[in-house]
Amino acid sequence: MNLDHRIAIVTGAGSGIGAATAEALAASGASVVVTDISEAAAEQTANVITQRGQSATALVQDVTSLEQWEQVFEAANATFGAPNALVNNAGVTFEWSDWRNGLFWWIQSVYVSPDSREQGVFTAMYHEVQKLARETPDVIGIRLYAERDNQRALRTYFGLGMHETDYKLLEYLIDH
Repeated sequence: MNLDHRIAIVTGAGSGIGAATAEALAASGASVVVTDISEAAAEQTANVITQRGQSATALVQDVTSLEQWEQVFEAANATFGAPNALVNNAGVTFEWSDWRNGLFWWIQSVYVSPDSREQGVFTAMYHEVQKLARETPDVIGIRLYAERDNQRALRTYFGLGMHETDYKLLEYLIDH
């Protein structure tokens, strides 16, 4: 995947999936704005990237702050130009399974832009989540939800070894 002349912001990029995502984007040619709530962690990831001769800068960001989002976009624009990619890396959520006596990690709200599909973006992220899950003793599995008619996404998930469960997803919507 060639990302030359692309400018990407990656939140939560100080460690784990965020750092791996930032490094992968930089290795593919993107200039990367590494953000994290920890300044030291963001700088460490940016240093790894720049030591490889790739472009990165580090910024502190609390993603719950609208003011900091504005500062990140301003800094990205001033450093590299207008950003054209954003990975809002919020990680995974957790579910305790009393039946299986362990944690499931949920991958939430996956979206891959159309021009990046079928290029291994989700697969790379999934393999990193899988690796981290295997290294965490209480984790017994990974789950995600998919729109039932999205055959393209389902083929990807099945191809990675995921399977349908015996559970149905239920919800209650609040009308405000």
